[in-house]
Amino acid sequence: MTPENVTGPIAHHAEAPVWWAGWGGLRWVDGSAGDLLALRPEGVTRQHIDDEYLAFARPRSGGGLVAVGARTLYLADDVDGDTRAVASLGDDPRVRMNDGCCDPRGRLLAGSMAYDAAADAGSLLRLDADLNIATVLARATISNGVGFSPDGRRAYYVDTATHRIDVFDVTEGELRGRRAFVVIPEEQGSPDGLTVAADGSVWVAL
Repeated sequence: MTPENVTGPIAHHAEAPVWWAGWGGLRWVDGSAGDLLALRPEGVTRQHIDDEYLAFARPRSGGGLVAVGARTLYLADDVDGDTRAVASLGDDPRVRMNDGCCDPRGRLLAGSMAYDAAADAGSLLRLDADLNIATVLARATISNGVGFSPDGRRAYYVDTATHRIDVFDVTEGELRGRRAFVVIPEEQGSPDGLTVAADGSVWVAL
């Protein structure tokens, strides 16, 4: 594999890239700037969301997007339209959201961490379409990646501080039987970010 530099230096804290044809290709966040970036033929554009931090954004099945700020959930009805705050994801100013994805049922999973990476200060939340919030994992240090196998039967999860990629069985939409899938030796780096390819392979940045 040969990586290609697509943009050059363009963001202070680039995170959470997602490619989807419905929002024009590749988008990602500049977290500390509160900006959603889009790669277009004419270059990179920015869409500002007024929050102290922007953790990630995902397309909505009915159009528009969902974006997760430090502790606030935002929705937009158009991918380039204005966002509106619709739910609070916490009230501790020491903790912010960090990474997440949608599960096979279309529910949003969002993980958090303390700004100072304090042990067990974060969690993994699940939000239903009606904005009901449930805690999936109560204690995480740096919740930093979650994804599902193509058949929806397994979920993979990264808490960077554990130096592991964990795997769960998915039973009736719930994550069960957490166990280590891969252990990353410290000298090789720390797992940060995760995606699952169409062939079922698991990709994790170190």
